[in-house]
Formats: sequence, C-alpha cells, structure tokens
Amino acid sequence: MKSNDKNNMELNIQEVKSQIESTILELEEMNNETRFNLSRVEKAVGDDADKAEEDRDFREKMRSINQNSLKVKGLRKALVRIQNDTFQDCQDCLDEIPAQRLIDRPDATRCVECESIFEIKEKRRLG
Repeated sequence: MKSNDKNNMELNIQEVKSQIESTILELEEMNNETRFNLSRVEKAVGDDADKAEEDRDFREKMRSINQNSLKVKGLRKALVRIQNDTFQDCQDCLDEIPAQRLIDRPDATRCVECESIFEIKEKRRLG
C-alpha cells in the first residue's frame, strides 16, 4: 500500500471510530430511556387482552434493549481493534476486510467470504 493510501485509510478509520463512538452513545441513551420508561409503567388493570398486550410490549422493549446491548458490545470490540491496529484484519484468514464493509458494519470481524463460510457452518451446526 502506498504511503498516501495508508494515511488516507487512517483518516477514514478515525472517521469510522468517531461514528462508532457516536453510535454507542446513541444506543446507550436509547437503552437508558427505555429502562426508565419501563420502570415507570404501571401494571395494566384491564382484562386479559390488556395484560397480554402489556406483556407483549414489555418483551418487545426488552428485546430492543438486548439487541442494542449486543450491538454496543460489538462496537466496543471494534474500538479495541482500531486501537490495536487490527480493525481491518479478518479474524479467520487475516486478509484485509474491505473498507466499505467496515463502514457499513464496523463491528464486522470477518471478510465477506469468511463470513459466508462461517454462516454456512453455523446453519449446519444448528441444524
């Protein structure tokens, strides 16, 4: 890689890092707001349909919190990889993960080919 290309890539990585940090803050704020709102909800006094709807809403909000928490965990790992200068390295083949993939999915740890192989193996394993 040319020196100028390397410098441009570092600049892009810094932009991605900034975006990751911003996304983490946004997701954590969403989770905090959802938790706060859940703590203020009073139990439904209505019929079984009202209680079922409340329960469904609660499960949906908890699922959202869990998904956001998993995303934050992956993004924090991406920040560590940036710090360790391994952000662009595929964890399986060690080839460089394409920049556009990392822009789109900064928590990606595999190149597209290795991710496809991993997903096929996971489907077979889980049956």
